[in-house]
Amino acid sequence: MSAKDTFEKFLDNKGVMDETERTRSLFLFEKPIGGTAGPMDDLNVFYPVNRESGKLCGGYDQLPVGGFSALVKKISKGLNVETEKVVNQIESTGDKEMKVTLSDGSTETANYVIVTVPLGVLKKNNITFKPALPKAKTDAIAKLAMGFYEKVIMVWDKAWWKDSYKDGVLLINKKVDGMTVFPDFVDITDKLGQPAVVCLYNGGFARHAQDTMTDEQMVDTCREMLVKACGKELKDVPKCKASLCTRWRSDPYSYGSYSYITVKGTPQDKHEIAAPAHDGRLLFAGEHTIPEHNASVHGPVISGLREAMRLDKNAKIDGVTPGVIPKE
Repeated sequence: MSAKDTFEKFLDNKGVMDETERTRSLFLFEKPIGGTAGPMDDLNVFYPVNRESGKLCGGYDQLPVGGFSALVKKISKGLNVETEKVVNQIESTGDKEMKVTLSDGSTETANYVIVTVPLGVLKKNNITFKPALPKAKTDAIAKLAMGFYEKVIMVWDKAWWKDSYKDGVLLINKKVDGMTVFPDFVDITDKLGQPAVVCLYNGGFARHAQDTMTDEQMVDTCREMLVKACGKELKDVPKCKASLCTRWRSDPYSYGSYSYITVKGTPQDKHEIAAPAHDGRLLFAGEHTIPEHNASVHGPVISGLREAMRLDKNAKIDGVTPGVIPKE
């Protein structure tokens, strides 16, 4: 069942609730699994709830200094990494060679190819595979979907909200057409080095907002909600001096933030996508190939090491324990 249907049915069974109680209850149900970024009416309720109940990885979320590019640079040190190269086709030739064709018509050859594009790109069929991928793999790709976890970042000259809440995180429970609107506001002043708040929003509303709202409308709405939640008047709070809205849903190299399991899918679909193809010469990595750690950064790192170890059992990444790599 979907998360939406499950939560609604549970509340129905609990008995009579007024509208406020029901809205608050749904909000509290949705928050723990909202990080999957899947719309509640399509998100398979069993897997995120089951995942949240266990301890998969120790420690807390971290923000890498200088952004994730610093992580990529460290891991790829010493490698020949070419950027701004768009892949159109990956072909397994008869002489046990893989040929990659780029959008400019040029080609690259290799013994193996590891495909790490997001699930959204695979679902769009932006890359042609020759021969075609096995049906079990394409079926698995079809049964999973991309979630939408977006951000609105707002910067001011002064942190005017500091006297209203102290813990750095503010949750706002406002629903429009049954969707929770811009719920999470996090103070990132210490991370950015200037007064700033980031609004995190996801799921069905993120899909709706990305399709119907301009960046200006999103920033204005977030500002209005934050001002009201802090008990202030809009006229007393200046407009942002700078802002940024992410749009992963429309990014042609991702088409979303990360994968989630739909009501039609299971974790096995992620294992199926991870399975090597074309006589073991075509490999796959990414958060959508590791159900234990999807929708994370450490997940794709682990999956990348997993695929590297298929080719070289001595492959390693400093700080990543090979013991997490599943045995064949």
